[in-house]
Amino acid sequence: MSDSYIPLITPPESVTEPALWFAFRKTEILVVNGADCPTLPCCLDISEHGFAPVRNQYLGLYGGKHCYAVEIQESQPLPEGWAALGLRDLFGLVETTLAVLSGRAWQLLEWDRNYQYCSPCGTPTRLRTDERSRTCPSCGLTSYP
Repeated sequence: MSDSYIPLITPPESVTEPALWFAFRKTEILVVNGADCPTLPCCLDISEHGFAPVRNQYLGLYGGKHCYAVEIQESQPLPEGWAALGLRDLFGLVETTLAVLSGRAWQLLEWDRNYQYCSPCGTPTRLRTDERSRTCPSCGLTSYP
């Protein structure tokens, strides 16, 4: 698989091939313990493993696979064979581009969580579809990750 990454904002209307999932529980990334080393989950939907994401962000394409960042409830138990690692622990275990993309995935989830409301006026913000940002419909403030 090529380690090329193409950042995109708009997710596909439907996913017919397994996607790569950057699933986080607080600051830890969830991995599947493989025979040789941990891997990121690759499936059609993360809910296949019993997860109900709190929030998600589409990341784009990595090696031709669609990629999603998802936040999982802190209390959500992990399926058998899964582990939670710190982001730094991921370096050296997966391709460098995947490790870096994991950091970006966490950053986007944190931004999405922290900018649900406009800081000047308190109005709920809205995700934009033409760029990665959140905009206040009341005062027009735009926040970027």
